Amino acid sequence: MKDILKGLREFKKSSNVALEMLKVFSEGSESSADLWSHKELTQQDCSMNGEVLSIASIKDKIFSGHSDGTIKVWMDKGSVLHLIQEIREHSKAVTSLIVPQSGDTLYSGSHDKTVRWWSINKESIHCEQVYDVKDQVNNLLVANSISCFIPQGAGIKIQSWSGTSKLLNPSKYVKCLALVHGRLYSGCQDNSIQEIDLATGTLSSIQSGSRKLLGKANPVHALKVHDGFIYSASSSVEGTSLKVWNASNYTLNQTVSLGSEVRTMVVSSDIIYMGCKGGIVEVWCRKKLSRKETLQTGTNCRVVCMALNSNEDVLLIGTSDGRIQAWEVS
Repeated sequence: MKDILKGLREFKKSSNVALEMLKVFSEGSESSADLWSHKELTQQDCSMNGEVLSIASIKDKIFSGHSDGTIKVWMDKGSVLHLIQEIREHSKAVTSLIVPQSGDTLYSGSHDKTVRWWSINKESIHCEQVYDVKDQVNNLLVANSISCFIPQGAGIKIQSWSGTSKLLNPSKYVKCLALVHGRLYSGCQDNSIQEIDLATGTLSSIQSGSRKLLGKANPVHALKVHDGFIYSASSSVEGTSLKVWNASNYTLNQTVSLGSEVRTMVVSSDIIYMGCKGGIVEVWCRKKLSRKETLQTGTNCRVVCMALNSNEDVLLIGTSDGRIQAWEVS
């Protein structure tokens, strides 16, 4: 069964028949997440470049951004990551790496207050354009002619490639962003969540904020939108929780308690991966919202960033102690 599902997942993006068959198999099983297993393939020590702050992949290439301003390009060779290029054009931490669906360009955001546009070639990347955005860049997102990111202060900065900019949600200190079909979702320091329609500027509240209790903030640390649902991981005095909202009407569908404090999240067709403090990744069934497995990175670090490849069969992890791990999802 696993081999059949793996083959269908590989073809689902190019074949509607494969996609429909995958849906049938997934619905027919008690939980399609039960059919998955995880095995560590390789680990790279990049601690000389500081923390691994961002990671992205396209086809057989993996890109990592580091706190010393370095971008590394790796070739995925199954159980080995082969370093093919190391670039130091950013002068400060590379916090964000984005590969649009076209797959031939890469955008990088940095604390040096620039966004860089790179062309992706067979064995290298080349910087084609540097955009001075006049703010530190965190959680960069790119759509058509604009970029969205979290600046050093309050709000969300929207920057056009022509150079004009505006600040949205200026009263909130934003911790995380997600962008789907022209709608921008923000999770904030005060535990609130908003949706902003970029075409009209309309702001809608999904979750109201809360005041600090005992002097502690309760931020939303991670936010993802997938298949019509909003997934948020946040801290509170009661602990860390994962919430699932209906993206069309903002109804809260489910809340579950988590054992660890989440710092980053990736959502696949079947699985929610949550990277946590303490160097662990919690693996949850997306449909049943139940914990299936815990991956150990090996040290008491923070999982800072994660990404899945396009086939959702390799999970990439970047950590605060400068390591990159690749896990096979089979």
